[in-house]
This record gives sequence, C-alpha cells and structure tokens, in this order.
Amino acid sequence: MKIDFKDRNGFTVVDTGSQVSVPAKGRQTLRVAVAGAGGLDDIDHCEVHPIATADW
Repeated sequence: MKIDFKDRNGFTVVDTGSQVSVPAKGRQTLRVAVAGAGGLDDIDHCEVHPIATADW
C-alpha cells in the first residue's frame, strides 16, 4: 500500500508505503506514523494509490 500525504495545494509532503496482507474481497486497517517525517502541520489530506500489487 502506498499513501501520499498532501498539503492544501496538492503537493506531496510525506509519502509512505507498507506491505499489508488482505484476503480477497477483504479489508484491512493500516496505521502509519507521519509525526517524525516533518511537515505534519502542512498535511491537509491523503491519497491512497489505487493499484495494489500481488505478492506471489
């Protein structure tokens, strides 16, 4: 899973990624730490990349 945290102008402030196992047609919650990444006050929203890759 890849997530971009963006400022109010749409510029990426922090980007992060993690590997998460999700069953077919399932859901998974992932907590990400961004406090140590700097620019925390600048984050307005996040965008999750819509395409996941399979880990065979």
